[in-house]
Amino acid sequence: MREYYRGLATFGIICELSVALGLTGISTLHDLRWTPFLIGFILSLFTGIIATFIFAEFVSQQPHSTRTFSRVIFNPLLIFTCGIFSGVIVNFLYQGLLLNSDQNFMSNFHIWFVKPFYWLMLIGAPASLVVGMVYFPLNIASQKFNKIN
Repeated sequence: MREYYRGLATFGIICELSVALGLTGISTLHDLRWTPFLIGFILSLFTGIIATFIFAEFVSQQPHSTRTFSRVIFNPLLIFTCGIFSGVIVNFLYQGLLLNSDQNFMSNFHIWFVKPFYWLMLIGAPASLVVGMVYFPLNIASQKFNKIN
């Protein structure tokens, strides 16, 4: 069960990194300009990735995680949401409170927490459902293939 959720988290993160790189327009290392914004982006991205794997490990140990509905729809969305939530919190703390402390709290909260969370959920929630629906049959086929060999 743990391998399924680790694979699910990895597959989802690869999809989300592809979307993030597409949105930022970074295609090579020469495109990078080390700015405080980029450092905050990378920090929140790695926080989200680590939280995604930690939460995938936690979900794999729950007794309800073996049900088909949980494995296909609920758990991928839950794992994705927790990873995004932790990454966006770090983004808000770094970008909103540390770097832009001259603006008011609610403006920073909206710019550095609400907007990224909204856009990531708008793009990522359907993607995590698709990942769950695609990865689940692949996992079953892989298990059956491994039993034969």
